[in-house]
Amino acid sequence: MDQREIADEVDSIDYCRLIEVPVHSERDGMLFAFESPAQVSFPIARVFMIREVPRGEARGFHANRELHELLVPARGSLLVTLRGRRRIQHFKLDTPGQSLYVAPMTWIEMTEFSHDAVLVVLASLPHSADDHITDLAEYLGSA
Repeated sequence: MDQREIADEVDSIDYCRLIEVPVHSERDGMLFAFESPAQVSFPIARVFMIREVPRGEARGFHANRELHELLVPARGSLLVTLRGRRRIQHFKLDTPGQSLYVAPMTWIEMTEFSHDAVLVVLASLPHSADDHITDLAEYLGSA
């Protein structure tokens, strides 16, 4: 099998996974610890937050060419749909003790935000519109 055949068999979604985050619960509260490389396997260049998503609205609908992300549901819940070249996978995120790693070249859609949802995203690169693929047909042709 040559290098091209190997690359054709690898799907970006194969690298995406749920990450268990250590939770330290004591009488004075809960602590969720993210450490490298156990929970965060990339250098963090940016952190952003999504909240107050109106009922019925959706976010995402893009793939990042180079960016790695860790999605942390800090509060509430949402449904994340990831699409690779050959398959689609759904993840219900509803506890900060379980976060979702999203590999580059993975199409992401986020829906079903609860009214109190707060999603914190750890990203490997600063924001760049050039890193986004926003056309699904283009993505499927290049994934």
